[in-house]
Amino acid sequence: MMLSLFFFCRLLTETVKQSQDAWGGSSDWSEVEGAWVLKPKNSKPRSVVHFVGGIFVGAAPQLTYRLFLERLSERGILVIATPYASGFDHFFIADEVQFKFDRCLRFLQETVQDLPTFGIGHSLGSVIHLLIGSRYAVQRSGNVLMAFNNKEASLAIPLFSPVLVPMAQSIGPLLSQIASSPTVRLGVRI
Repeated sequence: MMLSLFFFCRLLTETVKQSQDAWGGSSDWSEVEGAWVLKPKNSKPRSVVHFVGGIFVGAAPQLTYRLFLERLSERGILVIATPYASGFDHFFIADEVQFKFDRCLRFLQETVQDLPTFGIGHSLGSVIHLLIGSRYAVQRSGNVLMAFNNKEASLAIPLFSPVLVPMAQSIGPLLSQIASSPTVRLGVRI
C-alpha cells in the first residue's frame, strides 16, 4: 500500500509540475482561506467566478479543472475555486464551500469590491451552488450549472452502490490529503 501511495504521489507531483511548466499551465494559483485563487495576469479582474467541481475531483479543482479555469482567468476573470471533501451530505458540503468562499472574498475585498460574481458548478458542484443559493443571501449576477443531474445517484450511475460508493469513501479523502500535501503544492520531486 505504501509503495502504491508513493508512486501515486510521485505521478501526481510530476503531473502538477508538467501542467505548470511544460504544458504552459499557470503556476500563479494561490491558496487563500481554504480556496484556490487565480488572478488575471495582464489586467485587473472584470468579474469573479466562484467555481465548484464535481464529486471526487472537487477536492483539487485547481488541478482537475486547471485548463478551463486558466482560460477564464486569461479573459480577465478572477477565479476562486473552492475544494471540498467528497461525501453524500450535500448540505454540509454547501455550508463548507460557502464559508471558504466568504472568507476568501473578505481577504480579497480590495481586489473584488463591486465586481459582478458568477457561480460555476460542474455536476455535484451545480447542486452545491443551488443549495448555497437557497440557504444563503449570496450576491450573484448568475450561475452556470454544467452537467446538472437531479436523479438519485443509484438510478443515474450504473454500479453506484456496490462499486462507486466504497471507492468514493476511500479515494475522496486520499485526493484531499494528496492535494494539500506540501510536496504537491510546491511541485517538489519525491
